[in-house]
Amino acid sequence: MPSFKCEYYGECANADSGKIIELTSSVDPKCPVCNQPLKPVIADGKQSGGGDDGISSTSSGGGIKPQVMIASAVAGLALVGGAAYFALSSKSPPKQVPTPQVPIASAPVTVAPPKPANPDSIAPKADELEKQKKDADDCLLGKKKPDECATADKAASTELIKSGVAKLKQGKLPEAEEDFEFALKKDPKSYLAYYNLGVLKLRQNKKDESYKYFESSFIAGFPYFDKMEQDEDMKPLLKDPKFSALVAKYKK
Repeated sequence: MPSFKCEYYGECANADSGKIIELTSSVDPKCPVCNQPLKPVIADGKQSGGGDDGISSTSSGGGIKPQVMIASAVAGLALVGGAAYFALSSKSPPKQVPTPQVPIASAPVTVAPPKPANPDSIAPKADELEKQKKDADDCLLGKKKPDECATADKAASTELIKSGVAKLKQGKLPEAEEDFEFALKKDPKSYLAYYNLGVLKLRQNKKDESYKYFESSFIAGFPYFDKMEQDEDMKPLLKDPKFSALVAKYKK
């Protein structure tokens, strides 16, 4: 059976692959792929019409020179490779599907009720302090009798208590104790001086001494039992049966 070979390199797959084509007839043989004329192949592997190297230096019937065919094949491969690269690079990157956000139910916020103010100690009222200052000024100006001028010492005592309360809040216990003791010298009947000394002794973990000062304050006429129950320093004593009995004795 006659054998043929296509030489249309770069234009025909049979030519590029070097495929040997066998046909039943040798009359006007054409490539079944590109439909171009085929070259017969002789038994020893050489093509008819060629030289010693088996390759025709000139193509008959529209053949192509080997150099041109090789260049065409290289150009064809370059075009195919470039087209493939362009097709791959032109593809847009896959779109990222956003992860759906699952709403998280927030826990209800509970607002704690405000705690009652901790007086830490009880200071003189502003109106009482102002009145005592006025009485002291009147004594200095001779507008009051000598026996009425004891008010001046009471005003001084009130000022010392106010100073001691401020120091007590700052944790300056020794300085606060001095102010409260001096306030008692100015006014021995100051229930606020006794009371704040009792609070101070509690902070010093001297419970027995604090009982004495609190009782002296109640005897002197201490009226602020409602505020005392809100005092954080007094909480340990308020649960003490002995102190509860003492309060019940003097509370009106």
